[in-house]
Amino acid sequence: MTRSFFSLTCIAGASVTPAAMGQPAPLPPPPAGVQVTTTYGIEFSTVDPRNAPPIAPSDLGPGSGMAGRGSGLQPFRMARTEVTNGQWLEFANTFIPNGDPFNMGVRYNLSTDWIFDEHGQTIGIAPNEGLPYPGSSMAASGISFLNAARYCNWLTNGRQSTIGSTMTGAYDLTGITDADVSQVVRSPGALFWIPSLDEWMAAAYYQPGPGGGPGAWNAYPISSSTLPIPGLPRVSGAQTSAGIDILAVQEHFVAAAIPAALYPNSQSPWGLFDMSGGVNEMTDNAVQHFPAHVFTLGSSWNDDNDSWTFRDRLGYPDSFAFPTNT
Repeated sequence: MTRSFFSLTCIAGASVTPAAMGQPAPLPPPPAGVQVTTTYGIEFSTVDPRNAPPIAPSDLGPGSGMAGRGSGLQPFRMARTEVTNGQWLEFANTFIPNGDPFNMGVRYNLSTDWIFDEHGQTIGIAPNEGLPYPGSSMAASGISFLNAARYCNWLTNGRQSTIGSTMTGAYDLTGITDADVSQVVRSPGALFWIPSLDEWMAAAYYQPGPGGGPGAWNAYPISSSTLPIPGLPRVSGAQTSAGIDILAVQEHFVAAAIPAALYPNSQSPWGLFDMSGGVNEMTDNAVQHFPAHVFTLGSSWNDDNDSWTFRDRLGYPDSFAFPTNT
């Protein structure tokens, strides 16, 4: 499963033989007993929520409508980090030289190779011609839901260079427009996909019992029911980048430039990073009565204090529009 794109988190099903994607630096080890595998250079944790009880009202803060969710899931693999700029760039560079058919928000130029977000803000330099690329390990952000689905199709089909390989596989996107992403349904044969609301919550909050037996739901996605402590990476006691607008902290340090997995002691029970902080993450659940919206989960570095503490809590999804051409 790919972790999602406000960012994208990747979820994977059956194992696929790794290909030539550049392998990032090894991540810190997961909690004991969590199985980690690598496919296409992406580290995946196996999440096994089969014994998870339904989320009880007492697990949730006031006003949440998520009671009763979270049970009945089968094991799945979920990427340990949000999809990074480096991983996304491999997909983008497969199609952008041929006219950028998906308007992916990445400006391709062989001489400079700067990566831009959807608003044209510079993120970093692409790793061409051996140039250093400090932004390759940052979470890719500002990517549309349909492009995230195309990315999962591309992975499911073995990362081919044909447009057809992006249209079906994990999701059938034939005839789909940004006006109705509610018509996008996960295919039974998907090997990589965007997490569902329940899958994301299980990977973030569900704490299995001894030996994988029935466990409990944490209130926060750092293997704890205590609100995380925000702060810059490697600052003593800091547990999340949530709520930190680094532009206000250090003038020339771009806020979105915090690489993935810099809070090694803030993993979810399944060894996943930045489910608090980083960037907000999409699911493949459409919002009822709002066909151009999908649910997103998790806090972000640029959420304000009230927003991130609310979004970090179990049971509080938000929703955003993800049109085709952003």
